[in-house]
Amino acid sequence: MMVGSINGVICLLSHLREVNGQFVALWNPSINMWKPIRLPGPEFLFDSNREGCVGYVSTVGLGFVPEEDDYRIVRIVLIHRVPKSWECWSRVEVYSVNSDSWTYVDNEDCIPFWPNLPNSSFILKGVPYFVGVD
Repeated sequence: MMVGSINGVICLLSHLREVNGQFVALWNPSINMWKPIRLPGPEFLFDSNREGCVGYVSTVGLGFVPEEDDYRIVRIVLIHRVPKSWECWSRVEVYSVNSDSWTYVDNEDCIPFWPNLPNSSFILKGVPYFVGVD
């Protein structure tokens, strides 16, 4: 599935079981180069008998930081707090092509957001925008 395109670089998303997990790929068809990027696993799956998070779905977007000449993959991972509340909370993760690493936007908390689509709705000036419910 195509996530988006910036400056001719296309971001593709796959959920195929054959690849043993989800991944995204950045592809530049003009120079025929691509970079596969494995999505991090759900590191925050906790025992449902404790306060914590369980299960996940995610949405992915492509971004670009012109000051750093860096493409970014933004992933919003939906998680559920249990057992006291079934409110929807999400965690934001960002991959930097320059550093070849994933970081969390906020290591302490999740945000109240439920993404409605598997990828960002549109990209404007290098910023992905997501449709969801807060």
